[in-house]
Amino acid sequence: MPDANMKKTLEQIQTVTIDLKVDKDVKLELAMDLENEQAAKDMVTLVNGGLEFVKIQAKVVLAQQPELEPLVDLVGSMKSTTKEKSVVISGSVEGAAIDKVFKK
Repeated sequence: MPDANMKKTLEQIQTVTIDLKVDKDVKLELAMDLENEQAAKDMVTLVNGGLEFVKIQAKVVLAQQPELEPLVDLVGSMKSTTKEKSVVISGSVEGAAIDKVFKK
């Protein structure tokens, strides 16, 4: 790990659950339970920093590969929240955006 605090935060993850729903739209949710509320707050700070970096990089990729727009939309919709000792990262993309990719 590049940072001791990051390593400490990651070591406090107790469970991870991923929920992917594909219906009319696609919804992704990743939930993490951590050891305590402070660990959850630290994790959401870490996640938010990572999400901001990925959103910037996704825009660069989109400029080079416009067909990846639905993936970039999913990344752009990602947000993280904390409740007690849990962190939830969620995002979604509309089915119409995915249809555009397959109709090309």
